[in-house]
Amino acid sequence: MRKIILTIFVGCLFLLSAAPALADVCKSDSCSKTEVGAFMQDIAAKCYNTGDCSLADIMIVINNVGIYVLGIIGSLVLLMYVIGGIMMLTSEGGDRKVQGKKMIVGATVGMIIVFAAYAAIITLDSVLRNRGLAETISEQQK
Repeated sequence: MRKIILTIFVGCLFLLSAAPALADVCKSDSCSKTEVGAFMQDIAAKCYNTGDCSLADIMIVINNVGIYVLGIIGSLVLLMYVIGGIMMLTSEGGDRKVQGKKMIVGATVGMIIVFAAYAAIITLDSVLRNRGLAETISEQQK
């Protein structure tokens, strides 16, 4: 465990030391996906070019990562549905059919928890930024 933490720390130090070489990547006011990648798109150019980031820039990155995590979780839920359905269809009753049903129910409950948490975070974000919930949702869908 200590080796993993040390490796991550050294990797972060390496990336921070390479930051001056990446100066002035973003040319406009906000960075595009082609300039900085999917996770850091829409952050301020000042944040990416000089490292002078605000809380809003950090929230944008967290939001971008969250959208990808939702996509991965949705794919995993679909996979669990397929596996659970196959288990239910191929069993002749008994334990395997019950396991398939538990897998489907567990995937559904997990999906509801994840989407409820995401909805709570979007609501909290809109309240903290003093704007309407519809504006926050439409901005995230861009």
